[in-house]
Amino acid sequence: DFSETGIDGSIVLERAMKESELFLKKKEKILVKVSQIESELDSRRKNFDNTQKDYQTKIQASKENVNRLREMQEETTNRIESNYYRKQQTQEIGKQEQYEQEFEQLRTKYLLEKTEGEEEIKKLNDELADYKTQVEEALKGVYATFFNKFCTSAEKVVNKVFEDKLNA
Repeated sequence: DFSETGIDGSIVLERAMKESELFLKKKEKILVKVSQIESELDSRRKNFDNTQKDYQTKIQASKENVNRLREMQEETTNRIESNYYRKQQTQEIGKQEQYEQEFEQLRTKYLLEKTEGEEEIKKLNDELADYKTQVEEALKGVYATFFNKFCTSAEKVVNKVFEDKLNA
């Protein structure tokens, strides 16, 4: 209850309270969205890390198979077995390349999602900063009007007092 401050004062204070409440509600809503996006990004990062480990394991196993097949090919004297091992090596190298392509696609997708999330967070923070600036400017305008009215009113009172003293 700001009625004690007079009509002009109560208008300024009520407006300040209303704008502050609206700003805090909007800020809370934006911070919740930012928190959700950050947790999604964290979850995606963890998933990507796990996927990366899986693909590294698959690629390493494939490389070991290629080396094993190469050794077996070198040890054999049979031409048919040698061709069979060479064919398996080629297939295994093809698997490695496929794994690398799949991983690169997943990596690109992850980086794109990460960038989009970071841009969304930046957009929300910018929106909050813009809203805060708007509220500040509006309240400065209200205060300037109040101050001008106060000064005009005070000037009238002072002029009246001096006029009365001069007349007396």
